[in-house]
Amino acid sequence: MSRTAKELLDDAIVALQDNEPGYEYSRWTKAELLSCVTQAMAALHFFKPELYNTKQVLTLLPGAVQRIGPEFSKLIELDSNLAPDGTEGSPITESSEPLLKAFNRPLPFDPMQPYKVVTYRMDTTNPRVFYVNPPAPESPRHKVVAALVQTPPTVLDENQELVLPASDSGGWYNVLLDYMLFRAFQKDTESATSRTKARDHEIAFMQAVGANARLDRLQEGADE
Repeated sequence: MSRTAKELLDDAIVALQDNEPGYEYSRWTKAELLSCVTQAMAALHFFKPELYNTKQVLTLLPGAVQRIGPEFSKLIELDSNLAPDGTEGSPITESSEPLLKAFNRPLPFDPMQPYKVVTYRMDTTNPRVFYVNPPAPESPRHKVVAALVQTPPTVLDENQELVLPASDSGGWYNVLLDYMLFRAFQKDTESATSRTKARDHEIAFMQAVGANARLDRLQEGADE
């Protein structure tokens, strides 16, 4: 499901009472609110990364070491080799051996037979790096089917499309709006009303994403 950043901005300035015709964005600039959209997308991604799971075809680099592109934040798993006809081919198994043991002794590869990945191993220090066995050939470039987590976007333009979770029916849009308003009301540090509204919107966001530890601290503070 896709919405634009402008939709969030339009709803936000109404809630912030910063929408007087001809004087919109007087207290909160458009750039500030776009930054709040970016922060909201990042926060939802942090607490609910599974909402941004996607299955994609990856073209392997020559050799064992592989890296996913910047549009993805994490490899979840390699599913299968991609057959020449574009269908999913033989499955790929995650290696249970220690990384050095698994890939210092690569599996034999017969150049007379079509290449396929047999096992893979994720890097324990970098979620965007993984290793394939046997090492991928230089030519032809081999493709695999992978499950990945998309990287949250940096929002710089009000017309930018925001890809919301496929399961969204308006709910996650409202959760993003809550986080935006939490960050925006935080700016008004001298107003007790704004501080209360900021906390209320943060509580609503944390309830939606199931951040129970943070939610407990917020509610304890609200009761004091």
